[in-house]
Amino acid sequence: MAKTTIKLEYILKMANNVEFDSTDVYISKLIYEYYNEIPHYNLYQTLELLNVSKQCFKKYILQIGCDNYSELKDEMVFDKIIRMNQIKMRYRDFQKEKLLSIMNALRNNPIDLHSIDTICEKIYDANRMIFYGSPTLLNLLFDFQIDMKIFGKTILISSVNRGKILDPAAGDLIGICTATGRLLGCCDAQFEDDVLNKSNQKILFTKDNIKHEKIDYTLAMETKNDYYEMHYVFLFYLDLIKTRYYELYVKEK
Repeated sequence: MAKTTIKLEYILKMANNVEFDSTDVYISKLIYEYYNEIPHYNLYQTLELLNVSKQCFKKYILQIGCDNYSELKDEMVFDKIIRMNQIKMRYRDFQKEKLLSIMNALRNNPIDLHSIDTICEKIYDANRMIFYGSPTLLNLLFDFQIDMKIFGKTILISSVNRGKILDPAAGDLIGICTATGRLLGCCDAQFEDDVLNKSNQKILFTKDNIKHEKIDYTLAMETKNDYYEMHYVFLFYLDLIKTRYYELYVKEK
């Protein structure tokens, strides 16, 4: 039977439950972040990384459909090969101009491809990228997170609620998703302290060209409708960014 899903998808689905505290969410976040390294770790190195008991980790492994740690590692290696082959085939036939024409039909102004290269460079230079913002936008990041992890780059999402905010480390790139910019003007004091006031580079993904003193770069969707059309253009942007990232930093020359 053909393999239709990869373990990374199950792991990321659990890791993205950012509003909930559970051992499974905690383990999934770390496995996602160290997905490319764990196949090179023995069991005890991974247990040390996760800081959980052997029994706890065994229960987790069984829940995601593996019988033991060796099988999990084998599937991770195999899945990465499968996904990378899919990406190569997909991007070989990718019609960038067609996608651009669709995006430009929904936008007030044509896409500036230089802005895409700028964002790709910022992602490449960062240790990780962490997205904060509306769940309706963050939920659109799933495929982007999967492919970028295959490319070797960790893309995380975070809650903006007090006590749940992921603290960006030095070298992390911050992405803020807010259709109207409300998150910047009405945010919780903890979000302002933990995210906005940090010296990390910040990219704002929003409907219009919003200027803010704590934002380094704005990628505006520039759509008339701040709901449906913005969501479509945001998804197109994510596809365009990861495609260009692949061309610039992953594809064999």
